[in-house]
Amino acid sequence: MASDVHRERQGTLTYVRVLIVGVFALLIGVLALGVPAPAATAEPAAVVAPVLAQDSTTEPGPELDPQTEADARKTKNKLIVGGVALVLLIIVIWGRRTRNKRKPGKK
Repeated sequence: MASDVHRERQGTLTYVRVLIVGVFALLIGVLALGVPAPAATAEPAAVVAPVLAQDSTTEPGPELDPQTEADARKTKNKLIVGGVALVLLIIVIWGRRTRNKRKPGKK
């Protein structure tokens, strides 16, 4: 009898561990996709001579379409909502499985 209780507890702990690892993996994945890497800037170690004059003309860069930026934000939000929904689904499935294991046999 004690062995059965110990075995059931070990199974429950295993599910909890898998759930925690899954949540952390999902969180890391969302953060990795959502946060852009900082641009590396190389600064010179020593400046030999100061720049006397700078060219004030600049070339215009590419203009981003506001619709593209809105689509990117919308896609990011959909990924986050989908991840949260997946985590909640896993919690529900795990809870039902645990509850069914604790029920006495059906009549």
